Amino acid sequence: MNKLQTKSFLQLKTDDIDVTVAEIIAELNNNTSYEVDGWHRLTTGQGLNFKLTSNSDQASLLLKIIAIPGYPSIPMLQNIMTLVNSSTINYPDIIYTNKTATAKYGYIVKQWIEGYAINSEQLESYLPDIVNELKLMHAITAPFFGSIVSAECQYKSLAERFCSIETDIANSFGDVMAVNYTLSNLAEMGWINPSFINNCLQQITHNANYFSAINTAGIVHGDPLPTNFIKQQKGFAFIDWDEAHFNWFGYDIARLSYYEGDAIIQPWLEAYNADLG
Repeated sequence: MNKLQTKSFLQLKTDDIDVTVAEIIAELNNNTSYEVDGWHRLTTGQGLNFKLTSNSDQASLLLKIIAIPGYPSIPMLQNIMTLVNSSTINYPDIIYTNKTATAKYGYIVKQWIEGYAINSEQLESYLPDIVNELKLMHAITAPFFGSIVSAECQYKSLAERFCSIETDIANSFGDVMAVNYTLSNLAEMGWINPSFINNCLQQITHNANYFSAINTAGIVHGDPLPTNFIKQQKGFAFIDWDEAHFNWFGYDIARLSYYEGDAIIQPWLEAYNADLG
């Protein structure tokens, strides 16, 4: 079995984190109107995430140090902010981005979203409000399906995207791999059973025919975990937009059902279509 060529992830020891965050705060304070004077690491979620605080400004910010090269894509998140700013969607504004010697893949500082993350038990009771927010997101359309920033992964129809899944996979999750492997490459290298993957690709191509009539793509969140839904005093806000892209709205339903089970699909569809009679 051939060895996969991967790029190195950013791994910071405790002392490195202290130095890196201090450098970022100094840079942030020098280049913005914020005066950050405190921070702590967040224990929820993945990656190197921190809450920054400013007593003088009475403000909080979210710092994400990127540990995987190219994921999340800062240009993609900046494009999302531009797209949703014309709507009433509560998207956390990007305050500052840059790189340092120790944060070599970059970092991003956003507004902090006040509120609390809901759990699976609360999901159905809040579903109408959550769905209404998602509908605003899905209403922001584009003439293509796929990546917001990479023309190589943009397709004129959902069916074409299904048929191009190998390209999507090769370009997924930033620049994690030193080589853009396709599923077929992995099968040739012995990582996946060739007959299994060939059958899967044939089924995907066949099923693409069922989506030939879908030609409108909107922004999908891409990772609609309940913990990414933040209940605020008025309504909801979404966090963790790292996998946002243009797609059919059903993608968000499918991803949620992957986490929560198929039983959530029917109430979700009922809430989504409630205003359509």
